[in-house]
Amino acid sequence: YGKRITEFKLVTPKGLGRQGEGSNDCAVWVINWMMQQGENEYKIEVDEGSRLKIALQLTLHPFNKNRDLMLTKSLEHKQAFVKGNDPEEKN
Repeated sequence: YGKRITEFKLVTPKGLGRQGEGSNDCAVWVINWMMQQGENEYKIEVDEGSRLKIALQLTLHPFNKNRDLMLTKSLEHKQAFVKGNDPEEKN
């Protein structure tokens, strides 16, 4: 190859966007950016919906060793909530 790193041009993808000032959503922003790889335009939005989508993808992924435990605990919490015994209200 014979080229030095300083000889390469820096190319920024079109419409890349930036993470919001003072945002603590670095991981969510990067995950969304990575999932959009290869697209001509990046439309990255970080909101409750995008956070929930990523959380569910990570939680429900077959490689998650704690998947079954988390699903069981979630179901228990839901059933307690429906019966009016919301564990969150006890705190």
